[in-house]
Amino acid sequence: MSKVLSIIVLLLVVYNGLFAQKINEAGTSKYYFCIKLTYGESDNLVIYSIVGINKKGKQTQHFLSRENWMYEFTANRPSLANPNNIDFMKEYNINYKTIKSLWKIKFSEYPWSQKYPDDIVGWAGKQQSPSKRQMEFLKQYGINKFISDPIYGDKLIKLLQDMQNEAWVNEYINLK
Repeated sequence: MSKVLSIIVLLLVVYNGLFAQKINEAGTSKYYFCIKLTYGESDNLVIYSIVGINKKGKQTQHFLSRENWMYEFTANRPSLANPNNIDFMKEYNINYKTIKSLWKIKFSEYPWSQKYPDDIVGWAGKQQSPSKRQMEFLKQYGINKFISDPIYGDKLIKLLQDMQNEAWVNEYINLK
């Protein structure tokens, strides 16, 4: 009887191996924190999201408020883009003020009524967009055609770190 049971178990294992639903590798995604320098939720001048990119390059996005994005970015909430629960702010020495200053890349001045008197001057060459030279400079961060192109992964981290460097800010401003 044990031989029959062993054969049945073996057949079940083989059957499951042959006919089990396989994960479609082209459909599996890797997830990243993402921003777009365009109008977002409420009074945000930036769209915050988690972008999923499968092996064929197809993208999906899950949009978040800045607050919820920050919860996930700092590992205070589970995230597909942060499965190892890393506080990216600490890990990459990024200041929260930098996140709040992302609008400055796109605008020469804050476009709505001022919340903070110190935060009125942006870095862009035009009122609501970077100059052509600034757009060329931004290609290193994934902005290839439009200022609203998604910036994610290592390029986002690099942008946030670079924005904290005064020499980088001055170089960007001087490309007007």
